[in-house]
Amino acid sequence: MRARIESLRLVGTQRAVKFEPGLNIITGPISSGKTTLLRLCQGLFGSSLSNFPPEAREHIDALAAEILLGESRYSIVRPFVSTLTAKVDIAGRDIALRLPALQLDASAKLTYGQWLLDVLDLPHIRVPTAPSRPESEPSPLSINDFFLYCVLSQDEIDKSVFGHHDSFKNIKRKYVFEVLYGIYRPEIFQLQERLHYVTLQLTAFVSQAATLENFLSDTPWGNRAALAQQLTAAERELAEREDEELTKVAVDTVSARARDLREHIVNLESLLGQGREAVVREQESIEQLQRLARQLESQSRRLTRAIVAGEYLTDFEFVVCPRCGTSVKSERGSDEKCMLCLQTPTPQTNRAALIAEQDRLEAQLAETKGLIAEHEDGRHRRAKTIEDMETQRAAFGRELNFETQSYVSDHAASIAERATRRASLIETIRRLKDYLRLYEKLDQLSSGRRALESERDNIQARLAAASSERTEAEERIRHLEHRFGEILERLEVPRFSRDLDATIDRRTYLPIVYGRAFDSLSSLGLTVLVNVAYTLAHQRTSMELGLKLPNILLIDGLTSNVGHEGFDLQRIHKAFDYLIEVSKKFGDKLQIIVADGNIPPEARPFVRLRLSEKDRLIPL
Repeated sequence: MRARIESLRLVGTQRAVKFEPGLNIITGPISSGKTTLLRLCQGLFGSSLSNFPPEAREHIDALAAEILLGESRYSIVRPFVSTLTAKVDIAGRDIALRLPALQLDASAKLTYGQWLLDVLDLPHIRVPTAPSRPESEPSPLSINDFFLYCVLSQDEIDKSVFGHHDSFKNIKRKYVFEVLYGIYRPEIFQLQERLHYVTLQLTAFVSQAATLENFLSDTPWGNRAALAQQLTAAERELAEREDEELTKVAVDTVSARARDLREHIVNLESLLGQGREAVVREQESIEQLQRLARQLESQSRRLTRAIVAGEYLTDFEFVVCPRCGTSVKSERGSDEKCMLCLQTPTPQTNRAALIAEQDRLEAQLAETKGLIAEHEDGRHRRAKTIEDMETQRAAFGRELNFETQSYVSDHAASIAERATRRASLIETIRRLKDYLRLYEKLDQLSSGRRALESERDNIQARLAAASSERTEAEERIRHLEHRFGEILERLEVPRFSRDLDATIDRRTYLPIVYGRAFDSLSSLGLTVLVNVAYTLAHQRTSMELGLKLPNILLIDGLTSNVGHEGFDLQRIHKAFDYLIEVSKKFGDKLQIIVADGNIPPEARPFVRLRLSEKDRLIPL
């Protein structure tokens, strides 16, 4: 679950920041850009790029970074815009992708946020929006929901636990806790998804059954037995009349109706031939457009690599050839000569032109896919028309056979009378069958409703049983409580009771500090220290128990509202001492980035960027 930022460059400015494994500190006075930098770091992991200060909007064109996810490094270029479908360029050892940031469009099958979930091996889970009603509309857990546990923002560090005062965030916060600690398991997710579907189906079945019953009641078709009796009588009379017709004298001429039927059949045969040819042409068009789409996608991937390489990779030394993979020796080149191509560098990268060409290709690709969809729709429509004409052709054929066998030229009037009665019987049978099919539909709805009600009851029973099986999850939570209490002791957080330990509320998953709930803590400095301890406890527990929590921690304002004299100053030292200790022990697994204006001497070796009034993150 390692997630590490190795470097970040603000395209459009001269600012570039290098980060190290373990502890990294950004320091400087107020309004120098510390918070902005931490929020930009969050943007690399899928958070929204909205609500940034004007100077950032005016000067930053894109975020260009190199990040480490698990064992793989990726170069990322994300445009500095709030548009949810803005394209993020990704380049790794074996991949080159261009994905919409947070919302799908026609150009991709997944978003950058969903890609991060896959690479970090985080589950794609949809959870009920109303936890008390498992059948409620589900909502996906996004990468931002998991990163709630990785960020202590300046506006929440002294007020809430991972945004728990925001009702929407609070629902997701609790679900992420349950997923991390094994309370909300995949099988429960599947059961709740199925329960939601079954509930919707039940509602539809009940509504359709009520509509049918209302339609049939107080009508001539309200008696099912009478309809069945009428159908049997009509079918018997029709069979008798057809047998009688077939035993009559042989046909000595062809009726006008038979000729009409033959003409209809010939016309249908012609139309069927044309329709089948049209289907073949539609299929050929689809295959040609699909080949074009594959060519456009291939070219799009090449442009994506060019965009990332032109904007970012030129800043790094290659150790292998990007074309063939052979190791490249640094002594091949010099300050004046490129060690890859042995030419004097004359950079001519025009990222804007590459992106414009990329957008044109994507527009053409989207148009091509649209044409494919239109041709496929046309093919399906023509196939349905052919099917209908074949059915009509078969019906005309049966009518022609019957007309030919039963026609007697000397008895035209009698034939017409019998034909009229036969047609009336056929129509009566058709109508009666239609009415009876309504009753069959009603039977199916009743049977389906009973099956769904049984399945719903079974799912609810399984969910109730699963919610009571929390033994392993309880062990993990106790481990978290132990780490939480241990860190509180290290930070010398004042105790309110000698008899009570630090615990986790099993209903809200909020910390309880020596008997006091988080929301009852009156000291803002105390809530900051509790938040830091609680967040670090989650990170340590995840690494020690192998839980699926991204191992990166961003803390903005660690010394916020903590005094700088006496015991409070001592607690600040204790907090940084603990961060340094964690950095030394878990530095390769856990990256911690702290933004704060008050850095004690022992933490200064970990400062990666020192801002000032004259050297702001983004000059005014």
